[in-house]
Amino acid sequence: SIQYENDDLMRVDHGDDYGIACCVSSMVIGKEMQFFGARANVAKCLLYALNGGVDEVTKKQVGPKYRPVEGDVLEYNDVWGKFVDMLEWQADVYVNTLNIIHYMHDKYCYERAEMALHDRDVKRYFATGVAGLSIVADSLSAIKYAKVEPIRDEDGIIVDFKTTGDFPKYGNDDDRADKWSIAITDYIVAECRKYTDAYEDMNFVPSAFCWIMHTVLGEGTGATPDGRLAGCPLGDGSGAAQGRETKGPTASILSSTKWSHKEFIGGVAVNMKFSRNSFEKDSYATVMAMIKAYMMRGGFEIQINVVDADMLLEARKNPEQYEDLLVRIGGYSDYFVRLSDKMQQEVILRTEHAL
Repeated sequence: SIQYENDDLMRVDHGDDYGIACCVSSMVIGKEMQFFGARANVAKCLLYALNGGVDEVTKKQVGPKYRPVEGDVLEYNDVWGKFVDMLEWQADVYVNTLNIIHYMHDKYCYERAEMALHDRDVKRYFATGVAGLSIVADSLSAIKYAKVEPIRDEDGIIVDFKTTGDFPKYGNDDDRADKWSIAITDYIVAECRKYTDAYEDMNFVPSAFCWIMHTVLGEGTGATPDGRLAGCPLGDGSGAAQGRETKGPTASILSSTKWSHKEFIGGVAVNMKFSRNSFEKDSYATVMAMIKAYMMRGGFEIQINVVDADMLLEARKNPEQYEDLLVRIGGYSDYFVRLSDKMQQEVILRTEHAL
């Protein structure tokens, strides 16, 4: 399980003397630091847009009381307009919340020992993150190219969907699905540039990777139009949703590099799982060529995991025999047998590529 970072991409912003902190984030050693926070769940935001700011799980009015979608079939133009309005509200709440978190952290838990290793005038990055990118891309694709009927409860709140027909999915080099990842990431970059009142005059930078947040946030997110069930994990980081990459690893790489990673200097993580059988033959040259293509297309980071579902299932049954088995989660790696049952299942369900 090896992590590759794009040196050509990062040296442009940081020069030669930089390192990787947090999970995949780059910064100049001793001269820069990054303040991080939780992720903005854009999949949840989409559901808020459909329900006029009402939370589909708690049934409370959480967001602004906009007009919810009406009718028996979701119309793309109507949904997109409402989604963009709700995204603007979410961005404002998100940035203000992070300002409070970082201010209170310094007030009550200032990290003196670590700051002593930095220059006096350190450059601070205000890292913002997105979760659910692939879920939203697939959901918008379903609304556009399939028939999505909202299912409402007794209070008129949309709690589920009936999707009829197939639709293109993010991660398969299909512009019809990938275009929404471009639109959403472009919007996030624009929002970061709009805000200038960050704590300690920090520089806003977006990111697209998760730790275990895609699982935690998924637990509190209802069913989505792409067919994901309520409570299930979101897609991990900037990759496709679990099991939806059906055109192979090259198509996955092409999809994930259609939007600009250069703007996401807070960090981008692309995790790919390969079967062990792929590496029983002379395939290392193929893997390295794939990684090189990813980097040349402006990819930020890529993680190659060589582990198959059979091994993972065996590790669940006999954890004492697999205590050293490492797997990629979001922006970091962890021991598989130490993960929760839900997190283990999420890793198992990810697409397993073969060469």
